[in-house]
Amino acid sequence: MNTTRSNPWKTTAIVLGAIGLSAVVGVVVAGLNDEPAADEPQTVAQVGTTTTERVIVREPVREDCSVYLAGANRDSGKVVKDGVVGGAIGAGVGAAGGAIADGGDGAAKGAAIGGIVGGIAGALHSNEKQRDAEKDAQRAYDACVARNG
Repeated sequence: MNTTRSNPWKTTAIVLGAIGLSAVVGVVVAGLNDEPAADEPQTVAQVGTTTTERVIVREPVREDCSVYLAGANRDSGKVVKDGVVGGAIGAGVGAAGGAIADGGDGAAKGAAIGGIVGGIAGALHSNEKQRDAEKDAQRAYDACVARNG
């Protein structure tokens, strides 16, 4: 009689890898749709009419450009969090790949390597997004200064 037993670690690693892979796809898709929504135009309706009109001349309001620089602050907690998430996903995918390739010992090695690579990749990706946000804030500040003189 031929009895074949499946390795429960291998099955677990494959399932975790599939879950990790779907999480990576979800994060990538969510990241691609990270565009801010455009502001909808607001309409103002004038109610009633007046018989006399007064014209009030006011000084033009100067825009406070420092609010744009406030958006340039780095959030190191976000970088660390993205690194941890990347490490967890990388460990899952690495464990699955290692289990498929070499069984239980391969799963441990794959999880270790995947965790390190995923953590570094997540932190670098978050750092790049922070740098882009800083550049955008600086451009907005420069445009504001140019508008207001």
